[in-house]
Amino acid sequence: MTEIPSVSAGESDGLAPYSNELSWPEGMAPFKVVDDGTQGDPYAHYEWMRENAPVLRAHSPVSDVWFISRYDDVRRAMRAPKVFSSQVVDPVPLTFLTLFDAPNHTRLRQVVAQAFIPKAIARFEDRVRQNAEKYLAPMLAAGGGDAVDDYAIPLSMSTISALLDVPAEDFDKMKFWSDETFSYFGRLARNAQGTGTDEQSTFEFFAYLKDTMERLYREESDSVGGHIARMWKDGLLSEKEAKELCAFVFVAGHDTTTILLANAFRVFSEQPGLLDRIRRNPDDANLFVEELARYRGTVQRASRITTEEV
Repeated sequence: MTEIPSVSAGESDGLAPYSNELSWPEGMAPFKVVDDGTQGDPYAHYEWMRENAPVLRAHSPVSDVWFISRYDDVRRAMRAPKVFSSQVVDPVPLTFLTLFDAPNHTRLRQVVAQAFIPKAIARFEDRVRQNAEKYLAPMLAAGGGDAVDDYAIPLSMSTISALLDVPAEDFDKMKFWSDETFSYFGRLARNAQGTGTDEQSTFEFFAYLKDTMERLYREESDSVGGHIARMWKDGLLSEKEAKELCAFVFVAGHDTTTILLANAFRVFSEQPGLLDRIRRNPDDANLFVEELARYRGTVQRASRITTEEV
């Protein structure tokens, strides 16, 4: 689904009614730009919107926002970046890939892609497997646990931290900074409420990452963080781009991995036959991961801003 702030906010004559003016099914709150907790599991909203309001108008303090929810409409928008721009904030305040169009998006994406070559990732495979078993063992011994707090979060934190070569003793503050940076990003890009401390915490995070990259450069680290540090020192990235790109890799990687892991638990609980199938045919595990990303993925909304009347 794509959310699109209108370029002509306030000119409401002749436009569709707002979300809160529609007759939603009983027990389903009107869809909002920023979820206040009333939407719960949003998939029922998406289904209703596709059938009844495929171009849904919602109000925000800054402008009207239009949600398009049908596959063909979203696909067309995603393939027309000159009209549906990713640069929803101008100037772009953070070096986060989701806020850029080409050519900057292409340049920064190539930097990240080079850091995630198979040879670099293979160095961490055994460590990830060990951590996966370490965090799962207590849950098995206890007969269950919280799939997010006990497994998904610590495993994703340890994995992304390893890729950036961050010491294990810094995991807790990295988790806090990651959440605060995500909040700060949401405030800038989507007019979310924020935490009140997210800006200060985000810049503390950036300072920490700068010091970390200085260390990784001296140590000639082969980690993803080390690769970004060399790109900075070689003049291919500015200091601002390097530390904010490092933050993006951490925040996006941690958030994405956490959601995918939690969703895997959910899908297995809903369809227990899948687990038996993978036990019988271990090669199907890769297929499961690919299908999980499509069936219950991590990104539900992609924000765009129109550059002309649409």
